[in-house]
Amino acid sequence: MSVIIIFLLISQELIGRFIQDYDINDFPYPLIASENIEYACWNPAAISGVETLSFAGSVVYTNGNLDLGSDFNFKTSEFLPEFLGISFPLNKTISLGFSFSIPYKSSYTRPWVPVLAPPTEDSSKISSALRFYAFNPIISYKLKENLTIGINPGILVKKYNAYLEYNSPDSSKRELANGKYFGIEPNLGLQYQLNKALRFDASIKKGFVQGKETSTTVEYSVKEILPLIASIGTKINITPELSINNAIDFIHWKGKCLYVDGEKEFSGEIRNVFRIHLGGEYKIKSKYALRLGIYNDPYKSSSSFAERDQIFSIGGIGAEFGKLKINVAASSSNLIATEEKETNNFHLSIAY
Repeated sequence: MSVIIIFLLISQELIGRFIQDYDINDFPYPLIASENIEYACWNPAAISGVETLSFAGSVVYTNGNLDLGSDFNFKTSEFLPEFLGISFPLNKTISLGFSFSIPYKSSYTRPWVPVLAPPTEDSSKISSALRFYAFNPIISYKLKENLTIGINPGILVKKYNAYLEYNSPDSSKRELANGKYFGIEPNLGLQYQLNKALRFDASIKKGFVQGKETSTTVEYSVKEILPLIASIGTKINITPELSINNAIDFIHWKGKCLYVDGEKEFSGEIRNVFRIHLGGEYKIKSKYALRLGIYNDPYKSSSSFAERDQIFSIGGIGAEFGKLKINVAASSSNLIATEEKETNNFHLSIAY
């Protein structure tokens, strides 16, 4: 996972500033499931397609590793409920929805290492988890029969915890840092159905969070400006059974800023990136679907970690049982990956 945390060693103790990094969750990618409320996390205009009261939810299991050399490596293993939503048409032009999602996340555990100071036979490991929880009230409005806009104010709660655990007889555990933040991330979307064969989607969002973070005995006031994310995608129906989904995300990581006690923190050598997604869906007897795709996940650092960009292969199946839809998908960077960084994601979503 793209997770790096830098510790300052003061008086032989790990305390000090945590420079937090995180991933953008990959569940809303069009090539996984483009026709249910889950898609509205990427484009809030998408709920205009619902005809009756609809529910959807999904979970994800992620595992992976990041090896920076010199025994400095991290492992990730987490199971998360990543999405839960509801939507319904208010009238012929307005649709409403509400969802809970995790748009950004990180989690890691470093392997056990010997404790060097003071000399001891004990070992220790560091664990950390960062989550952005988003509460999304969504409204879409049909300007024309084939043109819809949507907006989601994106109410955010960010939580962060880091621990140092000792492998000793009493298995002691020490909290290194914790923080809680609140903010918003407005998301504006557009959906244009050119004809039966071609649909365009676009969205743009940017926000901030602010709150308090405690590192050992020191409390900081923190404000974080989130990156701007602009996306555009298409759905092309080649035949009634075969469709192609494409999307390009521009992520303005250079616009991500962190202010601690009112002073701007150094953010390192950060670059803006483009993520490109390409996927296809083939329907069998209109009730089953096979999905294959590929997407990249460029690393935001413009220095030595840039070579750890990942390319994911993704595959999934979908099935419909009346109004019930079940989608299963798996994505992995193991097939096309650097040796230093690997990630696997397994998704299960259910919509009704």
